[in-house]
This record gives sequence, structure tokens and C-alpha cells, in this order.
Amino acid sequence: MSESMALILNEQINALSQELTDLCKESQDLIFSRREFNLLSALECRDDDIRYSAILKMDEMGKKLNEIVARDHRFPGEETRMVRTGNGATGFYPSYIGTSLLKIALEYKSAEAAIEWALKVLGTKAATGKFICAIWGVPVDRQIQLTAEVKIVPIEDIPDSEQKKFIMGNFNTSTVTSMLDFIPPQSALVFEKLIDPYIYDPKQSDALENDDFLKNHELFNEIITVLTVVGPRISMSSAYWFTFDDPDLERASLGGGRGGHMHEILPSSLGDFSILNEHDAQKIVQAYLSLSEPMRAPVRVALQRLNQAQRRRSVGDCAVEVATAFEALLGDKANNEMMHKITVRSVRLIGGTVDVRKRNAALLKKSYEVRSKLVHTGQANPSEMISVCGQRITTAALMKEVIVLCVQVIRVIILRRSIPDWSIFDITEHNEIGD
Repeated sequence: MSESMALILNEQINALSQELTDLCKESQDLIFSRREFNLLSALECRDDDIRYSAILKMDEMGKKLNEIVARDHRFPGEETRMVRTGNGATGFYPSYIGTSLLKIALEYKSAEAAIEWALKVLGTKAATGKFICAIWGVPVDRQIQLTAEVKIVPIEDIPDSEQKKFIMGNFNTSTVTSMLDFIPPQSALVFEKLIDPYIYDPKQSDALENDDFLKNHELFNEIITVLTVVGPRISMSSAYWFTFDDPDLERASLGGGRGGHMHEILPSSLGDFSILNEHDAQKIVQAYLSLSEPMRAPVRVALQRLNQAQRRRSVGDCAVEVATAFEALLGDKANNEMMHKITVRSVRLIGGTVDVRKRNAALLKKSYEVRSKLVHTGQANPSEMISVCGQRITTAALMKEVIVLCVQVIRVIILRRSIPDWSIFDITEHNEIGD
């Protein structure tokens, strides 16, 4: 290399380092609001006005660096580079590199450390990370491997990230609130993933295929749904995202983004559900996922309705949801005598002693009466006393027992991996069946 070329390259290196250092010093004199936030603390502030002002200032200062970075021989010049994440991709170079460099320099208090970080990101070929879905209603005290690819872990074991900070910080800005806004998720589903390529040129590589993300998202939804009967419990997704194992690479994803499921019915209370049983959860989840789609479809409907039944405030609405769950599994093309069919088939599938079967039949018939009251009068009183096999219980207590019966029926169907042929089942003697 000639002496003149070496001098030019050295000037490029010094120019970037000096400009970045100068901007860091400039930021120290910035004050946001009367509370004297500095630039970094203002970026983390929950006050929207302060945070947005800091973002605009950071963007303004970062743009000064972009042209200098592009002239530095250590970087790809004007060529675009994007960071691929588990759910898409985000811009990184050159449009956002200046802002990213400045923020890292402020955090590390070193211009050179920020430059080393950027070069590391741009030089990374592949990276490992995790698809994560935080969930309510399924507390665990340790990691449980539900399938060969998916595990459930306590929320505390999830790597720190902007997404985790958000969901654990009760950042609710909506005028519509529910109790879920004040209860952090207790656990999360995790799926390990290799991202290859990590950095790519969008002109030469189509790295935006999201098939894996969509498949994993659907898998998470299926697992969350079937965990309803490992209880019973209300299992609900909170938010899902992807995070890199290397914190330096996670920083480059600019937050990575997160998604969530719009829940049609929100519970008035979540309940205090038991710690998930490892053996039972593995058995039910794996059996459910082994079902063919035609077989899984009605089971999925029953699970969803059972989950919704537990969220309902009204016992009448609860009775409607539970009846729909039973009928999705135990009904047939003929619509006549539905209550009788559901009662007989449920009792036979669950099994038990004669007294147990009599009580189960009585419970199911009474639950249909509750449903009829709602449908025909628009009301069902949770405190109304009902006689079941000589015992007086409230309508609310009745529905709690019927929910348990629904759980048992769904579990039997899942574990036997088929819905019976009712034309044969209805005329055959049945011994006790259990799981």
C-alpha cells in the first residue's frame, strides 16, 4: 500500500472516531424537560413528549455520521445491508448506522467500542436466537421440554430485551383496560432458531421469507390452546417476538418488533392456577400435535370454546360456550336429541362407577337447562340453587363441575387420537375409560 493511500485510510478512521466522540460530548450538554433528562435517559422515558424529542434529536445527530461512515474503508460504502430477524428483516446500513453508532457510543462511553460493535454486526454471517411467546395462566417452576423443539420456561428465564421489558412493565396506553394490563405473563414458550444469513444485501438475496415464523407462531397457538386441559386453566398468549442470543446482534435489530393476539373475550380475573405438571403437559401436547388436521379441527374448536367458557363472567354465557365445546366433539350431522347424545356419550367416554356416571349425567343435563335459560330469557342467575342427585349447589358451582367434565372428555378424545364412530359407539357396552 502506498504512503498516500495509507494516509487516506487513516484519515477516514480518525474522521469517524472524532465525529462520534464530538457528538457524544455534544449530547452531554443536552437537557430534556425541567427534570433534566440526558439523551439516553430521555430515550427510555415513559413520557411520550420527552421520548419523542430525544428520538428526533438522536436521529438528527446520527445523520451527521452516515456520510462519514460510508467513506470509511472498513464499511461497505453506499451498499445497503439489512439484518434478518426471526420474523422478517430490518434496515441497518447505511441509513440507520449513524444513529445506532451514537447510541452504542453513549452507552459504552467509547467511540471505538461503538465502531467495533458495528463492524462485528456487519461481519456476522449467521446467528442463533429464540422465538418467544409469553403466556398467562400457565405458571411453571422450571424448564419443561414440551416437544422436541418447543419448551416452556418461567418468564424470569427469558433473555432480557426491549420486548421483555415492555410486556413486564405494564406499558398500557389504551383507554380500554382489563386486569391483564396489570398482571405480567408467568411463563413463555421458546423455540431455538438459526438465522442464516444474518446480514444480507437485499439486491442479491431474498431473505424475507417468513414461512418459519408463521409455522412457529401457529405451533405456539396450538400448544397454548391445548394447555387449557392440563388443568383446567385459562391459557392465553401475551406477546411473541424473536431475540438473538448475542446481545450485540440483538441491538442491531432495532428492537426487533413484537406481535400479539387480539383476544375476543377478556377474563375478569385470571385465577390462581397450579404449576404445570411436566409429565401430563408433555403427554397431552404431544398427543394433540400428532392428530391429523381433520381430526384436530373439531378438537381445536372444543378447546377454544372451553377456554372462552372459563373467561366468561356470566354463567349463562359459560354454559353456551361449554355446550358448543361438547357438541363440536360429540355431535353428529343429525341435530335431533343433542342434549341426550352429549350426555350419554360424555358419560360413557369418562367412565367411572354407576354413581359417578349418574352424577355426571345430571350435571350435563342441568348445564343445558342453564344454557336454555340464557337463550330464551337472556338471564341466568349464578346464585340460583339447583338440585343434582339430591345435592343442592349453585349454578356457578354447577358450571365449574361441568367445565371439569368437558376437560375430561377432550382429554379422552386426544389420548385415544380419534373421535369414535358414533353409530358403533352408541350401541356398544363401555367399561371405564381413563387417561
